Amino acid sequence: MMIPILRTIIHISILFLIIGMAQASSDIEKIIDFTLKELHPEIPYTKTAKNLLLLTVSVESDYGKADLKKSLGRNIGVFQIAPRTFIEIQKWAHDNGLKQKLNKLKEISEIHFHAALARIHYFMRIKNIPKIKNNDIWKMAWVWKTHYNTYKGEGTIEEAIIKYNLYCRRK
Repeated sequence: MMIPILRTIIHISILFLIIGMAQASSDIEKIIDFTLKELHPEIPYTKTAKNLLLLTVSVESDYGKADLKKSLGRNIGVFQIAPRTFIEIQKWAHDNGLKQKLNKLKEISEIHFHAALARIHYFMRIKNIPKIKNNDIWKMAWVWKTHYNTYKGEGTIEEAIIKYNLYCRRK
């Protein structure tokens, strides 16, 4: 008698886990979409930019799921921005009239704020992200590795592709 009840509890727990993962997936995508729209027109909203930020959060923090305090060292937030880069981005945003938008996004949540910082980081490196046709994951991973993680970072293009497929393609 106890086994069927235990089995039911396990099935319900798995169902809640799946629902939670889908909800988190939906939430992070909504946050990125909202943030990009807030930064527009100063920093153009593009589908490529959105997908690039989804790839970035996937590889940098397992789609925002990593325990940042325990496992990821000194970098900041789910987009894992280095402290020096964090300061550079904020100075650039201030110098380019985006300080109020950043403050507004920070008031909404830290994730909104960090998504904005990540988008600004890409924009500082490459004004116009090359249009990536058919959601070419290899090209997005190359842009991430070249302009975000750089040769100094531990991440690889292969890892970025795997994590993007894991977190963003399951929808």
